[in-house]
Amino acid sequence: MDKINRASWLRGRIDDSIKNISEDRLWKHLLQFFDVDSKDVAQTYFDYEYDVYSFGNEIYNSLEIRFVLYLLSKKPGSWHIKKQNIVDGWLSKLWPCDIVDIGFGVPQKYHLNKIGNNGNGSITLVEYNQLALEFAKAMFLFYQNKISNISLLNGKFFESPIKDKLKATPKVWIFLDSLEHFDSPEEILEECISASGNEILYIFSLPLGERVPVHTCSWEDKGGAFEWVKKQNLQILDFHILKPNPEIEWFIHSLQNYKKMKELLILAIRK
Repeated sequence: MDKINRASWLRGRIDDSIKNISEDRLWKHLLQFFDVDSKDVAQTYFDYEYDVYSFGNEIYNSLEIRFVLYLLSKKPGSWHIKKQNIVDGWLSKLWPCDIVDIGFGVPQKYHLNKIGNNGNGSITLVEYNQLALEFAKAMFLFYQNKISNISLLNGKFFESPIKDKLKATPKVWIFLDSLEHFDSPEEILEECISASGNEILYIFSLPLGERVPVHTCSWEDKGGAFEWVKKQNLQILDFHILKPNPEIEWFIHSLQNYKKMKELLILAIRK
């Protein structure tokens, strides 16, 4: 598909996606609450999906991208849905516990089904962009008036010792599509590990295949990613490989070799 035809095809898919969610109560509430036009969301969605080589991590700085990430989190059949279900399954066996989720994007299924149901469990969500935290708070408060077991922390979290920011040592650290966006992912992970000790669980989603401009690292295959995890002195307990569907994950049509693109979802423990 050439670029002109792909642009037209993509705009049609995006328009359909926004139309299909237009009656969603939360979606309507968020548009009104933040005074955002769905046409601006559609343009940001297009920019995000059309050419992965045309932007860096600055694309995550807008409010409109939060709406795009929300759409992706609700997209039927997507690897976003599959990822949420797998993580929710892992966490359901551990909850209640204390969880820290780094670079969460927007609240996910495994966050939302734990609001007001803490049972002495807590979730700390960390994002660098303040707009992400405001968007998350609006989502949580739509469902629950009190979110006492949810903490929202700005990414300056990493500018002073982590242990000074946490109310409790987490049982689980979550890095879904986030470590690869840091300049020094190993340093971030090591800081978290050093603040936690042993018998702590880590959940990762790591990119396999071509490295795109928003990422600072990727792995050729799962073997390379496994070796990297083991070098961090972590033992792998479970994993899943998620493959993109060209009919659902539209961005892959702009990749030079999308057939190599996969996501590796890992549950690991520090012994």
